[in-house]
Amino acid sequence: MRVANDPAGWAQLLARVGSADPPLIALEASGGYEAGVVLALDAAGRTPVVANPVATRRFAQSLGRRAKTDRIDAAMLAEYAARMRPTPRPVPNATARQLRALLARREAVVRMLVEEQNRAQEASALVRPQAEAVVALLTAQRRELDHLLASAVASDPAWQARVDLLDSVPGIGPLTATVLAVGLPDLGQGSAKAQAALLGVAPHPHESGRSRGRRCIGGGRAWVRHVVYEAVLTTVRCEPTFRGALPAAPGAREDAQAGDGGLHAPARRHPPRHAPRRAHLAGNPDRPRPILARCLLTPNTVTPGLSPDAAETVKRP
Repeated sequence: MRVANDPAGWAQLLARVGSADPPLIALEASGGYEAGVVLALDAAGRTPVVANPVATRRFAQSLGRRAKTDRIDAAMLAEYAARMRPTPRPVPNATARQLRALLARREAVVRMLVEEQNRAQEASALVRPQAEAVVALLTAQRRELDHLLASAVASDPAWQARVDLLDSVPGIGPLTATVLAVGLPDLGQGSAKAQAALLGVAPHPHESGRSRGRRCIGGGRAWVRHVVYEAVLTTVRCEPTFRGALPAAPGAREDAQAGDGGLHAPARRHPPRHAPRRAHLAGNPDRPRPILARCLLTPNTVTPGLSPDAAETVKRP
């Protein structure tokens, strides 16, 4: 069965789903093109699984299948759902989707703004006015997006309360609080280790036989992790209490001007090519861990009004 990706096609699909009554519906994430059919299925009470394309492709490769067509992919997704039995995730509500769209646009605007500011610094006198005009335009758009984000949060009392609670954590501002509320909607509902893996700051082992590689972070929700990293870095630089409580990281950069408390070296995704391996042998309790994971898994102070899990997860970016 093939249907168009529009309301008429979704209606045909819902009619077919209603007659077949499958136990599970699996789709593949396709950069937002799947959003409409996901909302239509969710509204009909048939929330689908939105599978990671990397996971589904590796599943097909594990079966020795290299061909890729729409028909083959449909059959592969059905087999993936039947074998792996993934759990459908709740579809974000309208406010969450609106905030996610605004945050994505703001991220793009900030990236373009930095690029144009760098060009303006190096531009000749002939083209500098154009670069400065673009900088002014992007700055105004960023300001407008900040206003739209605040308005969207204020329009929903539940979201406003959640953002205010996160904003009360030292080192967390309104923007970071909004990113955490949108990017980690289940914040505080699981263990600290599960939250660390979801954020992408859990160190993954890299071992084989007697070889013991450095444990590096990876995966997770990178767009949330980048914002949290900036918040942690700013807090460590500017808040004496946090800076004094942060344990020294082995191999951290000794740079007085950096003022980052040794945050850069352990947070690197990959070690230097010729990094010493002695500190990473099995059984060594002093082997380094990514500093963000340590902050996430080490209790600081409990914020009033938060459950212990939520307080620890929020407090430890």
